Amino acid sequence: MRTLTWFDRLLGRDMFEVDCTVVVENTFDFLHSNVELHGVVPECGDAVQVIDPPTQVAYGETVCCERRAQVLRGGPWDAFWGRVSAAAEFPELFDLSFTERRKL
Repeated sequence: MRTLTWFDRLLGRDMFEVDCTVVVENTFDFLHSNVELHGVVPECGDAVQVIDPPTQVAYGETVCCERRAQVLRGGPWDAFWGRVSAAAEFPELFDLSFTERRKL
């Protein structure tokens, strides 16, 4: 697992562990995973790493288990950069054109 460096402390980052619930589903309809932290709300610029996550789920099964997660709480710079980069990527969702392909 990761430890805080002097650079992390300089940027105002903090690290702690918390309990979490991990749900992994591998069915015909869904292939997804979800992590719910207990007692912590992630903020912009935070990073979460699950300790010992489930890595193999057979087809047609859903696994729900309790684990620990390491949360790296981002500092002010991380929050600012997360918001700026999200705002810059948002217009990509609207990148569409109504021109006719025959004239391109």
